[in-house]
Amino acid sequence: MLKGDNQYFLDIGYYSGKGSLTILFTSKIKNFDEKNRSFVLVSTTEIPMIALNSMLFSLINSIKNNKKGVQSYQIRNDIYPIKLTNKQSECLFYLLRGNSMKEIAFILNRSTRTIEDHINLLKCKFNCVTKSQLIDKAFQLGFGQIIPPALLAF
Repeated sequence: MLKGDNQYFLDIGYYSGKGSLTILFTSKIKNFDEKNRSFVLVSTTEIPMIALNSMLFSLINSIKNNKKGVQSYQIRNDIYPIKLTNKQSECLFYLLRGNSMKEIAFILNRSTRTIEDHINLLKCKFNCVTKSQLIDKAFQLGFGQIIPPALLAF
């Protein structure tokens, strides 16, 4: 992919030998060095397209904003202080990526009312009144970096 005088390179592969998918993004290939490199390491063997799309979207936005560094995604959520059910984790995952309740209902093959119930329970667990507060608090607590395990099941 070319952008002006800068060349960008995206390489996705299994480099660790342990079945971990590595996404390597390099800018300015002609002057390749540690300052011009960003990468994402995901510790899982298989990544569904929806999760991979989300990670790539986040990575591309960081590059557009000239942010260099490491982005990481957690595959588990048992290390966070607020415990969520699988469905709550899935709803929050899609909500944090800008999906509406109707879109989440379609993706998860549930009724809109069921998704509304999950979101309302999430607001209670996060001690929030509005959906905007829920989104802000979830990002502050690091939930934006979690991929629910159910999304990794095939």
